[in-house]
Amino acid sequence: MPEQRRVLNENHERKDSECERRVLEVFESSEVDLRMTNGMYEEGVYRELVVMIGEIPGVKGRSILKAEVFKRFVARP
Repeated sequence: MPEQRRVLNENHERKDSECERRVLEVFESSEVDLRMTNGMYEEGVYRELVVMIGEIPGVKGRSILKAEVFKRFVARP
């Protein structure tokens, strides 16, 4: 990890394609793998939102808040 920190410190926020490549290599490395970590986080948040949307109270068959609006907001392509 110290080596990854050094690479990030030297290359992050630089407008050079080689620096950008080095930063991406760190983020996509098997030790860090931010894509997988972020995907797992997004999946957890998505599931929590679906549960919360399902708990929106209704009155005589009509929702006080339109659950469909929230469902469309979190819909996946």
